[in-house]
Amino acid sequence: MIADPRGRVFCGTMSTPERKGRLYRVAPDGSCNLLLEEVGCSNGMAFDADCKSFYHTDSFAYEIHVFDYDIETFKIKSCLLDLLKLMACQMD
Repeated sequence: MIADPRGRVFCGTMSTPERKGRLYRVAPDGSCNLLLEEVGCSNGMAFDADCKSFYHTDSFAYEIHVFDYDIETFKIKSCLLDLLKLMACQMD
């Protein structure tokens, strides 16, 4: 779980044998929005220093993704990069 500087909380659920996990954003007014589906285990979430990128780790899938983040609209946008795939390519 992590909060951005405006108090919006990002939290995820773990997958179970019956259903994959999800990532949600909870606003200060209590409203909740679904951001990602098909997540194994949300872990290691972070923002960069200027809050223009959002990092999300799915521990079960061994994936680290970096998304565009717009602090004004509080939306994550296109996935910029899968860090583990990039590291694997650099190691070849």
